[in-house]
Amino acid sequence: MQPSALTNNPRVRKHSSKRQTVKVTIWVKPAIKAEVQRLAETEGLSVSKCAGTLLEEAIHQKLHIQHAILLQPIIEQAISRRMAAISTRLSSLLVRGVLDIGQVRRLVVNLLARQPGMTQQTLEEILDGSQEGSRKQITHLTPQLASLIQEVEKWRLQDGEAGTN
Repeated sequence: MQPSALTNNPRVRKHSSKRQTVKVTIWVKPAIKAEVQRLAETEGLSVSKCAGTLLEEAIHQKLHIQHAILLQPIIEQAISRRMAAISTRLSSLLVRGVLDIGQVRRLVVNLLARQPGMTQQTLEEILDGSQEGSRKQITHLTPQLASLIQEVEKWRLQDGEAGTN
């Protein structure tokens, strides 16, 4: 083949070896082609560059949607794991507290009942009064209680940092 035959043939074109793109041929409806041509003309681009940019953007959009769909379960799973760890820790604290409180209450009632001159009626009045006082104290945040809550929160955060490392 002669070199002049290559240059005279309108189908054979030489492209740069540095080119990072490849040729894609597609069939589209005439209205789509007309719109791509109009957009290319409006933007001062070639039809090829405009169509390539549109196709690239459509693929990016599709990937973005897929990632968004996958992201929710990943986040939910991570939150669920952390909540399970916190729940386990809080359950342990609650069980310890309930056991200790039950034991102390039984001891106190037993000691009160053995006091000289203690009647059943007086014992019940003391128990009822202590229960009512305890109910009122549930929503009252004392400075001592606030500092204990801060300590437990530090403990929980340290545990959370240890779990992420």
